[in-house]
Amino acid sequence: MLEAQPMEDRKSIDQWRFAIIAGFAVGGITVSAWGPRLPAIIKGLDVGTGTIGLLMACATIGSLIGLVSAGPLLHRLGSRRSIATTLYVVAAGIALLGVSVMLGLMSVVAVAFAMTGAGVGSMDIMINVEGAAIEAATGRTQMPLMHGAWSGGQP
Repeated sequence: MLEAQPMEDRKSIDQWRFAIIAGFAVGGITVSAWGPRLPAIIKGLDVGTGTIGLLMACATIGSLIGLVSAGPLLHRLGSRRSIATTLYVVAAGIALLGVSVMLGLMSVVAVAFAMTGAGVGSMDIMINVEGAAIEAATGRTQMPLMHGAWSGGQP
């Protein structure tokens, strides 16, 4: 059984848990934000399925880069700053994606997909590491709720 924690500790753990749950939800929202827009992206760029497949491969490559860089970023910046950094990368990638599609700049669309993939890939590792740390701090299972927030962020 878990011992009662001082109120400040419980409050800070609750805030930490809420922030990480929000991070999971943002990850789900990000993934679902551009997926349904693929027909509009194809139309806006006037490309076929093969080209859009190659552009989406940039997101996969970016994600792999993000996965590999997550550990070093966590060690160098700490969890708060590294997660915040990945959120900025994701936001910039999504914004760049929208603007580059409107302007018809296919090479910039590729960069935007890669940025978004890198941000989501590294954020995913970081929020799961933090989720495990929250479980250890509380002595309770938390990850199903956190992963549910990811799924809840999707339509």
